[in-house]
Amino acid sequence: METWIVKKIGAASWRRVVAWGVTLVAGLLLVTSDRRYIDNFLHGPYTLGAAELNAITDVTTTPHYFARVSGSRVIDTELREYSGAAAPMCRAWSRGDSCRGRRSSRAKCSTARR
Repeated sequence: METWIVKKIGAASWRRVVAWGVTLVAGLLLVTSDRRYIDNFLHGPYTLGAAELNAITDVTTTPHYFARVSGSRVIDTELREYSGAAAPMCRAWSRGDSCRGRRSSRAKCSTARR
């Protein structure tokens, strides 16, 4: 004869098994629903040239989601990335001039263009 405690433990265990089973089935359906995306993700970025990129008319039907491209020319956008403690405080500081320790615009910098 099972006691009340054993019945409660069995019911909780059964609910956990059902919940994990539903989660497993949902996960498998999610993974198999978009095979093209999973295939592209596992094989990494594909190298595409200019002609192949120009041939894409509908992005939903293109065979490759992830692409590696290389440009034939470079456009200077004047955007710079500085990281860490060595970030310049103003343009004059990056040239080696004094900025009086202010993190400010060019107008407040001691050697800003006039």
